[in-house]
Amino acid sequence: MGTGNIKSLLIYFSENIKNALKPYENCENICEIRLRAGRTPSIKLDFEEIALKGCIVSREDIEYSFKAVCEYSVYSFARELSEGYITIKGGHRVGLCGTAVTALNEIESIKYISGMNFRIASERVGTADRLVSDIFSKEKCGIIISGPPSCGKTTVLRDLCRQIGNKYRVSLIDERGEIAAVYKGTPQNDIGAFTDVFDGYPKASGIITAIRTMTPDFIFVDEIGSESDYKAIEQSVYCGAEIIATMHIADKDMMLKRKNIKALLDTGAFRYIVFLGSGKNTGKIISVTGVSECLN
Repeated sequence: MGTGNIKSLLIYFSENIKNALKPYENCENICEIRLRAGRTPSIKLDFEEIALKGCIVSREDIEYSFKAVCEYSVYSFARELSEGYITIKGGHRVGLCGTAVTALNEIESIKYISGMNFRIASERVGTADRLVSDIFSKEKCGIIISGPPSCGKTTVLRDLCRQIGNKYRVSLIDERGEIAAVYKGTPQNDIGAFTDVFDGYPKASGIITAIRTMTPDFIFVDEIGSESDYKAIEQSVYCGAEIIATMHIADKDMMLKRKNIKALLDTGAFRYIVFLGSGKNTGKIISVTGVSECLN
């Protein structure tokens, strides 16, 4: 699921990497750009990874890109570095790997960056049309959008937020900045006229804050699954807000094996689970199943 061309991202790369990317700068289906120190850079198209031969990523190339995505103020991104990624303008997410700096068994930061993965955000209008017509044109309820990694969950969630947010009050808990792509206070993506964005809020505290302050009809949140998520979502059930969430679970059997997921389903916050496909079916809805059917 690519997204337009990559010209807006070239400011984050050294001349060496820009030259390697030049033949692909108008390509419409690039999903990722990867830099690995001492090795060949690569790009990922919809279903293929391509090595950009004739170019080797130097330490200087990595340093250039790292400083650029940190807007030349590394200390300003301490929280993001501890979590291993930085979200840049446009909602693109830059994953980082290197040497962890730890304290009390917690990662505080990363040093000696050795690899960077630019995951290119795709604002794909219409990917949630089936959910709107099959579910939300008939009822107001909570759903989980589920599937394996890189199956398009966030893309579908973003488009559903846009459509629901043009009709209802929505609170969007955008912990990683990937959905609204807020840049200096303004969403870069269309997430609906009646959507309030909680940018950078941890999911659980964001849900509670939204309930207390914005009286939403819907709360949108990406990648739930922890015990704290469960407790926050349980509170939403008693406050009348419907939860629309994504989850990294490939199928029903895997879902029921995880204790926290089973607890989430038992809250009654969700009526349907939507499973997305992967590979050539990336972003496509494979099935819509009632939560009661999954639990039985």
